[in-house]
Amino acid sequence: MAFLYGVSPVELDEKQVQDYLHYLRSQNKTPSSSYFKHTLYGLRFAYKVTGKDALLPQLPSLKTPKKLPVVLSEEEVRALIKAPKLIKHRMVIALLYGCGLRRHELLNLRIEDADL
Repeated sequence: MAFLYGVSPVELDEKQVQDYLHYLRSQNKTPSSSYFKHTLYGLRFAYKVTGKDALLPQLPSLKTPKKLPVVLSEEEVRALIKAPKLIKHRMVIALLYGCGLRRHELLNLRIEDADL
């Protein structure tokens, strides 16, 4: 930003900041690109530190859509557990699903951890 306009980003007016952010969005084609997000967060921090809070509302907000996870039905879970031929593979899938284990937790599981 400083290279484009030749001044510190704090010294830019609202129009120049909006033009630069629009330029970044059009270059990367996604508003959630890493460079765009870091630029926006850096501008917000710089404006708060320098006391230019009046420009903060003009900066766009980054909103991510909230998606619900896909939940398997009982029939799908039973089919998933019955799919492997080996009993140990069935047990691994049943442990992962029934206990809500992550892969890392399953790999670190020991026989002493099971209360049989």
